[in-house]
Formats: sequence, structure tokens, C-alpha cells
Amino acid sequence: MTDRLGHVREMFAAEFHATDDSDAFYMEQRNHRCTIADTFWKHGFFLRYPIADNALQELVVGLGTEIRQSSALYRDMVLAAFPDFFQSIPWQKTGVPVGAPTWLAQLSRKSRYQAGRVVGLVNRWGLPVQSLRNYQNYAAWIREQPARRLVEGLLLDPKARYAHYTPPALVTRLVEEHMGRRKSHTDEIGMALTFEVMARWMDGTLDDDMARLAHD
Repeated sequence: MTDRLGHVREMFAAEFHATDDSDAFYMEQRNHRCTIADTFWKHGFFLRYPIADNALQELVVGLGTEIRQSSALYRDMVLAAFPDFFQSIPWQKTGVPVGAPTWLAQLSRKSRYQAGRVVGLVNRWGLPVQSLRNYQNYAAWIREQPARRLVEGLLLDPKARYAHYTPPALVTRLVEEHMGRRKSHTDEIGMALTFEVMARWMDGTLDDDMARLAHD
């Protein structure tokens, strides 16, 4: 048994390095995590994927990397099922339609990645430059109403729930620097806001707080 497992590991490692594309080995489980974190606690059900089905895994792995990599199987499926939509709608991570040639998608993806690094550096200084990958400029969106009222109303509240776990002065500084365009703290503010909203939902005060902020 040990020899067999070792052989499988060697084959997997060889295929992984030869492919040079982790997409061929990627397993989508984001929806599973999100529904457990939210829908399950609210309604008692969550999304299931057959990721533990050995027969299914053997079938998928046996298809060959040329089919699994670069989302080839997914691309062929959506083009066959929804040709009118996916022939023209750009894919977020590449900026070109799903039906575009593989070489064009790879070239666009790499160029957008490099441009995104430059945009990220610029955004850190508070300049409103929109990312090529995100459909929304979240750094600017947080500074505008009604999002700004929500962020400041919850995170700068003296009774904020996160204050039991994180120094309020830290979050206050991040919010003030972001709103003042001195720096961009989009991710940090987003995480703090998510925690605060979840904490208020769990203690039963979220609906009243949201209604109050809507009329302020």
C-alpha cells in the first residue's frame, strides 16, 4: 500500500510540474464555504459538492491535463450551453471573452496581472485608480455615500463589537486614513466591517442599527 501511494504521489508531482498551471488541479469550494458561514446558520441548509466521491475524482483526474487546465472543460461547457452570452462577455481574470483563443487569454491575464500590481501601488497612496480586475473600484466606493455612512456608522461606533477583539484606535486610524485619501485600506476595512455586521446579526441588533443608519 505504501509503495502504491508513493507511486501515485510521484505521478501527481510529475504531472503538476509539467503542466505549469495549477488551474488543472483546482477544486472550487468557495460557494461551499460561503453558504456554511451564512446560509446554514440562517436557514439550516448549505450547498454540497460531491468532492468526496472517489469515482468522480478518478474520472476528472483521468481526463488529462490538456482538458482540465486553463478552464478548458468549463469554457467548452458554457460556450455550448450559453453561446449568445459567453461569446462576448469578458472573463474577469483575463479581460477577454471565454471563447477567445488560449494564447490571447494567457497574454491578457499576464499583462493585467502586471498592470494590477502597478494599480495596487498607486491605490496605496489613496489615488482613485480602478483595478483592471475588479468591476468596482472598492477603494472609492467606500468613500462615497451610502457606503461611507455604513462604514463610519458601524466601525466608529463607541459600542462597536469588534472592539472586544481589536484595538478601536487601529480601526479608527484605518478608516480615517482611507476616507481622507491618505492611504487605501480597502481590505482591512472590508474585513472589519464583515466582522462587525456578523457580530451584530448574531446578537440581534443588526436590523435596528441598519435602519438607524439609513435615516441618519
